[in-house]
Amino acid sequence: MAYAEHTQGAKLTHVSRLRVQADADLMDIPLPTRRNLELTQTLRGEASPTLFSLLDTCMTGMGSRMLKSWLLNVPRNRSIAEQRIQMIGILREGHANKLREQLKGSSDVERIAARIALRQVKPRELLALQHTLSNQSILRSIYAG
Repeated sequence: MAYAEHTQGAKLTHVSRLRVQADADLMDIPLPTRRNLELTQTLRGEASPTLFSLLDTCMTGMGSRMLKSWLLNVPRNRSIAEQRIQMIGILREGHANKLREQLKGSSDVERIAARIALRQVKPRELLALQHTLSNQSILRSIYAG
């Protein structure tokens, strides 16, 4: 925390607790294996063509970061894998295009929230956040019904 506060130049009052990711919770994929699989970087160090670059059709930065995290941090918990497979199945049933269209133009909520917490947010970012959150409430009402 001290290092993060030092690099940010401010107290991180928005961070209430830290959670340690235990090594036993994730599959151990050795670095040479990760390199040879070219998950996020080619053997020559390029960003493309990799598994990530081929799969990443996300409409938001948040989605791209989540996909990259899922590729690099594979949980051992079978139920998590089953939930992800179930989500993919739902998207493949024809909901993906509608969802993609609705997410298009969404702002990066994670980054704006961090900027708010650090008191570095700009008015334009707040307007983008308001627009994104109002769209999300519309999305919830569509998918709840």
